[in-house]
Amino acid sequence: MKKILSLLTISLLVACSGGSSDTTNTPTVPTTSDSRPPTPPPPPPPPPPPEPVEFLEVEIGESGDRFYPVDVGITYTVDDEEQPYTYDLSMGWAEQTPDGLLIYGDGQVGDGILTVNQEEYQFTIVTEPTCDVTDAQYGLGTDCAGYLHRIPSGRPFIYYGEEDTTVVEWEMVYMHWDSTCAGYEEDSLGELVNKTGPCDPDDWLLNERAQVVKVIDAMNAMYERAGVYVKLVPVRIQKGFFGGSGAWKPDIGADLILWADGPMGSGAQGVICGYAGYSGNFRNPLSPYSACGVGVHLHEIGHTVGLSHGPDNPINASAGITFPHFGHGKYSVCPGLDSIMSYGNKQIVSSESRTCAEASGNGIGGDRIAGLRAPYGYDEAYAINRIRYNVALINNNNAWDNSESDERSQIVQPESDIVDVYPPEEALKMINRYRRDFGIDLLDNYGNLK
Repeated sequence: MKKILSLLTISLLVACSGGSSDTTNTPTVPTTSDSRPPTPPPPPPPPPPPEPVEFLEVEIGESGDRFYPVDVGITYTVDDEEQPYTYDLSMGWAEQTPDGLLIYGDGQVGDGILTVNQEEYQFTIVTEPTCDVTDAQYGLGTDCAGYLHRIPSGRPFIYYGEEDTTVVEWEMVYMHWDSTCAGYEEDSLGELVNKTGPCDPDDWLLNERAQVVKVIDAMNAMYERAGVYVKLVPVRIQKGFFGGSGAWKPDIGADLILWADGPMGSGAQGVICGYAGYSGNFRNPLSPYSACGVGVHLHEIGHTVGLSHGPDNPINASAGITFPHFGHGKYSVCPGLDSIMSYGNKQIVSSESRTCAEASGNGIGGDRIAGLRAPYGYDEAYAINRIRYNVALINNNNAWDNSESDERSQIVQPESDIVDVYPPEEALKMINRYRRDFGIDLLDNYGNLK
């Protein structure tokens, strides 16, 4: 036993001694030698941008018609910045303004839909107010303003009240007579061609066209001074050959075609300076003929809208057609100034709402009133104003296209024709004044009247 224990002791000693002296064969654990910091994780993605803030506000005004529109206010912004918008109409037509839209009627009445950026809004179009004639006998009656009034042969006259001063436009073709256009006609294809002469109706010298514009400006100036709320707007100025009732009729959209500056014919009592017809329906373009200058131009236009010469006119004396009491001409309306519908100098439009100084434009007559709206009176301006809206609708460019119900498609012949005949010396006086003022030689081929 002792021997065995001794051996065990020796073995243990040997083992302990070997472990403390030999280090070459001791296994080691590998360690990393990279001292860099670890890569940080990527930042989180930025939040998505906010949705654009759209703001649309549409304010629909009161009902409108063909002359007084529906006022629509429109505000459309994106992030407080103004942006363009789209719109569409179920009826009528619109004029865009800095603040929105003006919606006018096109002949349809009722509720319409305005679509702005896919959003729908309702607006209303109504019929224009009229001044009807009551207590009618023998074609005459009292109108809503208390005046003796002829019953219109067509639609009643549009009327917005005595204080209405809205200026309306009458679209006018000024057709200047030219003998070289004698062959101007339609060919088999409907094209306008000149068969015999050098006339080019549209290629007019600039100075000639400018002279005609001066004439139209003078007509408008007379209207404006007298308080006639009409502006003659030339949609076309051209030459043409025409004569008598068989005048060539161009297919030109207009309210009025003035056949101007042509030859003066001879009548039983003198020289024919103009003629015109009146129908009172205002369906077809007004079509007066005038050969003796600005005053006669307005005179003949006056006939087409229901004005007459006047009870004291020496030739063709007659009271007003639409307004018998005062819708006609008068001599010496202001000192030395006869009104346009008289056979005098036609240098003023009579008007109860203007003084002579205002209506003449040169101070003549001072504070004297330039018209009298009463029996045996004269107020051409008022009579024209009462029919101005109806005339402006003759060529309704924005009319609702419904040929079956369009009353303007009806052809109504004039009820009466008025031929204006002047003594030769009076006609010569007017034409010479006209030629001097505007430089238009009207009668190259009619030397007997020079």
